[in-house]
Amino acid sequence: MQKKQFKNLFMRPNFHFLLLVGTLMLFSLTAFGQDSRHEIRTGFGVGDEPHLHSVQHSYVRDYHLEPGTGDIGVSTQCLSWIVYLEYFCHLGKRWAVGVSVGGGIGWEAAHVPEVYPDITVDMKSRSCFAMPVVKYTWYGHNRFRFYSKAGLGARYYRLDATCDTQSFPETHENNVKLSYQLSVAGVEVGGERARFFTEFGYGMQGVFSLGILVNL
Repeated sequence: MQKKQFKNLFMRPNFHFLLLVGTLMLFSLTAFGQDSRHEIRTGFGVGDEPHLHSVQHSYVRDYHLEPGTGDIGVSTQCLSWIVYLEYFCHLGKRWAVGVSVGGGIGWEAAHVPEVYPDITVDMKSRSCFAMPVVKYTWYGHNRFRFYSKAGLGARYYRLDATCDTQSFPETHENNVKLSYQLSVAGVEVGGERARFFTEFGYGMQGVFSLGILVNL
């Protein structure tokens, strides 16, 4: 008797209708999950450090020094080296919103010319930042994407200029400043789950950056 009732249940039109509706809902949820994919990316960037360059120029001008290599042994041309981590939530095929956090560091120096041993003023800048970001995908494919990105937030900035012989006054700065990033051109290449990316722009993440992203 129970087998007959169970068989009749599968033969009822209402059951077929509910089965069809359930299947469509399952496919709809799956498609929605694909469009609302979460993304985590980590990157490394290189940018300029105009304030560090300004401080170096002040020492060179005011104390008749020359640009030097400092304690790291090479000239970095007032560059800033940045590492950052980002999270994005895709609202659809084009738009994604998220947050970016990271930090950067830069070195420079100035020294007294033709003096041995060298009398050097070493300069170091450090910063950490956090900012909301938005990303727009101009062209998207499973293995290639072209996009632009913008962010605006705040950063903590510290700069220290010290002299090894105390021959020149030191400079110490601690400030909270505006943080921003405008990546005009970004390219992602790879698979559906993981891709490599590179970006060209200006701001806290650098003029040029590259990294890897993972879709969750």
